[in-house]
Amino acid sequence: MLRSGLIALVLLAFAAPAQAQLAKPQTKSLDSEAPPGSPPHWLPNETWVMQHWLPYDETRLYALMGVTRGEIWRWLRDDTRNVAGLAALHGYPDPHVLARELVAPWQGKLREPERMALLEKRALSTLTQGHLAQHIFFHSLHQNAIPDNAPEIFGTSTTRFRDLRRSELSPLMICRLNGLSRSHAQAAAEKTLRAMAARGVKGQAIPASQADRLLARQLRQVPRWLQQTRYNGPPPLKQPRGSIATASNYSNNAVLAGNGERVAFESYEAKLAVAKAKGEIGVVAGALDGTGERLRRPGRGPASAYNPAVSADGRFVAFESAEGNYNFAKRYGQMAVWVHDTRRDVAIPASRSTLRVPFSAYNPTISGDGRVVAYETSESERGALAVWVTDLRTRRSRLVGNDIYEPALSADGRYLVFTGAGSQVFLRDLQRGTTRPVSSGQEAWEPVVSRGGRVVAFTQGGKIVVTGAGETVIALPGAALSEPSLSANGRRVAFTARGAGSESTAVYVRDLATGATELVSRSSAGVPAMGASARPSISADGTRVAFTSDAWNLVPSKCNPARGIFVRDLASGTTTLVSRGDGANAGLGPTKGSGGSGAMRIALMCA
Repeated sequence: MLRSGLIALVLLAFAAPAQAQLAKPQTKSLDSEAPPGSPPHWLPNETWVMQHWLPYDETRLYALMGVTRGEIWRWLRDDTRNVAGLAALHGYPDPHVLARELVAPWQGKLREPERMALLEKRALSTLTQGHLAQHIFFHSLHQNAIPDNAPEIFGTSTTRFRDLRRSELSPLMICRLNGLSRSHAQAAAEKTLRAMAARGVKGQAIPASQADRLLARQLRQVPRWLQQTRYNGPPPLKQPRGSIATASNYSNNAVLAGNGERVAFESYEAKLAVAKAKGEIGVVAGALDGTGERLRRPGRGPASAYNPAVSADGRFVAFESAEGNYNFAKRYGQMAVWVHDTRRDVAIPASRSTLRVPFSAYNPTISGDGRVVAYETSESERGALAVWVTDLRTRRSRLVGNDIYEPALSADGRYLVFTGAGSQVFLRDLQRGTTRPVSSGQEAWEPVVSRGGRVVAFTQGGKIVVTGAGETVIALPGAALSEPSLSANGRRVAFTARGAGSESTAVYVRDLATGATELVSRSSAGVPAMGASARPSISADGTRVAFTSDAWNLVPSKCNPARGIFVRDLASGTTTLVSRGDGANAGLGPTKGSGGSGAMRIALMCA
């Protein structure tokens, strides 16, 4: 009692004095128009910038300069450079001249002729401001039209939507937590984007041809964006990323090898110098004692690796990868799927050749022997979503189907579950080429499948549904369940439970044979995690579960609010910290902050 009273007094005394908080994030914009002290991701808060209303047709820029869109992308990856610098190498030493030529087609067409000076000024900014140009040309869904319309699209306030996205809930999950469907979210988001493009054309802020091009680009990206959990947008300036759990180095999204002896997970780097050299995110693969190596794709410059999947013995690790911005390492550009052989220390590309059409490949899943990889693709030109399967031994890829997503392979590599038409779950026998529906009724998602395709589990209406010889529905009073993970024989399923209207989450496991439900996210002493726990991954025999948690009380060696990776041994009742360095480099990143008084309170509590 005395100790708790003393702690309370200390917490009151140190609630949030600025001098007691950790280091401030780096704040320096490289764009010349940015006010002094602006952060590196600064953009002018003007509608034409936020909505990507380019005041000219971008194909005119490429034609005048004699370059391609790809050349512009490669040049602006380093946004200490601007388009004007590239233009100077292609016959336009004066950006003012190029700006005038770019907006020349507006002559004689403006309702207000004096508006030409404004359009020319905006065109000049796209040439002279590197980060602004990178944003307006290539970050088509980094806009505020959709967040501003969050009440209609997602059933929640704009502020709440932004907070949940920064906590790395996908837009689709936010929608479903509020009782809305995927089809509703997609239709409402598309309606919002169409209205914004029409507004820009009507106001003569963007040519109709460019608005059509922008809208087509955005609509192609919406289906993939709805599923995206990783937040790649700007942080709030007062409480970066809206979460002290991501204000420093942290770990996330663990996958446990089938043998329960090895694990792979995402490791986020806050220190800018390291992130610029290696990438903002890396995949760490190793044993449960914390020894592991950081994996990445071959090549120079920052490249992030994330969203791992692992073979049964942990030897093969599949992951997504994307190149990074040179100046603050944010993920930038097309994604590809790679597989790293940890025994031979070699990474090979698993996704289809980019020599055909531009596309992104993501969300990999791998068979137990590491031979077969399935993944989603999104073509840049048409926006078509598809699932492909690649045999790494023969290097042959085959299309499973279009407009399907969320693939998951069985351990034997023969069966594939996915979400398809009407947001229903399907099971495909890759050997026979047959497909059958597994779910029915309301939307279903997040499917997983046991060895031999005998048992399939998925999320439906805030419950976990397990189908096999019969059907079992798992529910907890007052909680929305998601993220199922199945043991090899389908007897045990781990899942995440979210309290109604709360960001608090916990991980549980249900034994379908006995009907017993056990809390996974707790310390070896049995104390429940004091923080959010999620993203479970269960071993083949169902005795171990890896999970992510920002709790500070699970193990003595991690007494901070950063996310970390833990493994719970259900047989021995022990919880082990697997990740290392979580909580380090607080406040050193360009888009991550100190965590403020919340981090200080936890530090004092740990003391």
